[in-house]
Amino acid sequence: MTYSGSSQRCMSALNMVAMLLSIPVLGTGFWLASKHNTECTRFLQTPILCVGFLMFLLAMAGFIGSCWAVRWLLWIYLFVMFVLILTLLAFTTFALAVTSNESNHETLNNPKDVGPSIHQYQLSYYSGWLTQMVQKEKNWKKIESCLKDAGVCASPDLRFLPDFLYRQLNPLQVGCCKPPAVCQYTNVNGSVWEEPLNATASPDCELWSNDPADLCLACSTCKAGLLANLRRDWSKVALVNVSLLAFLLVIYALACCASHDASIKRRSARLPHYHRYHHDHQYERENLKSSPSPLPELPI
Repeated sequence: MTYSGSSQRCMSALNMVAMLLSIPVLGTGFWLASKHNTECTRFLQTPILCVGFLMFLLAMAGFIGSCWAVRWLLWIYLFVMFVLILTLLAFTTFALAVTSNESNHETLNNPKDVGPSIHQYQLSYYSGWLTQMVQKEKNWKKIESCLKDAGVCASPDLRFLPDFLYRQLNPLQVGCCKPPAVCQYTNVNGSVWEEPLNATASPDCELWSNDPADLCLACSTCKAGLLANLRRDWSKVALVNVSLLAFLLVIYALACCASHDASIKRRSARLPHYHRYHHDHQYERENLKSSPSPLPELPI
């Protein structure tokens, strides 16, 4: 088995796997489109469907191009793969840049609580670009809809005083499901908080609502908690992106080998006809040179 043949077989197998993996991605997008009609799912289903279709078409182009040595299809495949690799690399670098300048969290202890100290997340801890994105009303409406659909503050553990005070809450729950610690609200039960006489320590103090549908979802601490969760999870996303980049680079290298092999096969297919054509014409020229000239006719 030649190196080029091995690269073609490996590329065909990897693209077949990619086509199979795109099927559940497309299925998820269609399921979201048919079963759910919320702002959150509409926000998610479009990119999921686009990624699924792009993944399927790209894998099919690579599979057909490598199996049947279709050179022009491989060139399209290589171009799209190159753009995809650059886009993923730029996106990963940009995301790491805007989430890596978080300062140390301020730790506050609410004197009205008997629980442990609570991290107070603020928007000033994060990059200006991220802060502007979550502060835009249009963007936050979509995010708020997603938070409500996900039931971030609907956990039964948050409805009872002991669990609510002692449970290790994540940044999103701290920022969205309870009043800011600086406001010094008094907890009456798991879901009701009593407002202090002077709730002016922060603008978020006036935004808190005991309504389970609202709570502190409009507070800046909720937006900061979302960014804190985003930063915590991004290390995992970065590992996935690096693995995906390595996978795409392997496929890209195999596609380059397959494209080179296809061009060799194309030239090889033309060589027999080329040699036969020139051999026949050379044979005719040699015959004309070697054949004796006809004798002139004598007059009678």
